[in-house]
Amino acid sequence: MVFIRTNPFRPEVPQYSRSVTTRLITPSQDAWVIVNEALKLLRSVYRQGHQLRQSGRSCERTGNYVGTTSGFV
Repeated sequence: MVFIRTNPFRPEVPQYSRSVTTRLITPSQDAWVIVNEALKLLRSVYRQGHQLRQSGRSCERTGNYVGTTSGFV
């Protein structure tokens, strides 16, 4: 999940708040994969002209992940 929002305590500025979620096709522990997906989600909810106060991401793990890591063995 990725979320962004403006400052709710500044009613004089335009307000905006959005969040979006996705599920990886293949479960991954690779930070590059997760960051790349988060950036795609952020681009989909970002709107110019708003003074953003907060943004963030959340990764939820459902089920057991059994996989391989890249690198030397």
